Amino acid sequence: PAFNNGTLTTEGADFAAHYRLPETPVGNFRLGFAATYIQRFDVTNGPLTQGVAGHFDRTFGAIQRWRGTGSLDWNWGPLNANWTARYIGHTTIGYANAGLGPTANADPGDGSDLYVGQPYHYGAYVYHNVSFGYNIEKLNTMVQFGIDNVGDKKPPIFYQQNVANANTDVNTYDPIGRFYFAKFTVKF
Repeated sequence: PAFNNGTLTTEGADFAAHYRLPETPVGNFRLGFAATYIQRFDVTNGPLTQGVAGHFDRTFGAIQRWRGTGSLDWNWGPLNANWTARYIGHTTIGYANAGLGPTANADPGDGSDLYVGQPYHYGAYVYHNVSFGYNIEKLNTMVQFGIDNVGDKKPPIFYQQNVANANTDVNTYDPIGRFYFAKFTVKF
């Protein structure tokens, strides 16, 4: 933010593991996993401390406690394929303590205090992506086709009072939907 927050204290952990399985008659497989857990993300401004971990906040964005990706890669000679799942943990908008500033109220609406202290809860999201490729070795060229957001999962709708013009957090969720692509990579 464009103002002095005082202090920001964060704690958490990152996890990652990758494993290549032994070669099989039908190709090579590799598994991958990476995740982040945010235990604490506290912002102190004067006497007020706001715990942002697990929340979407207009000022600080989405700070889900859990995020992660898992992948399975396969290749067999010139053929290859990839499946990736991206996990975004559940989040909350608004805070039970109405004294935490302008984003404490989940839906200010007409300015009444009707919704103060009643946060909105949004469940976890998982996006799946797949791609298939062929390596044309003689031409030093890789041809690849894929689909991002295979399930055409729509982003959660956050209310206009909490986000600017998008009604969701475009930095975290996929606002486009299912997306097809083709890619040609030439090495020279």
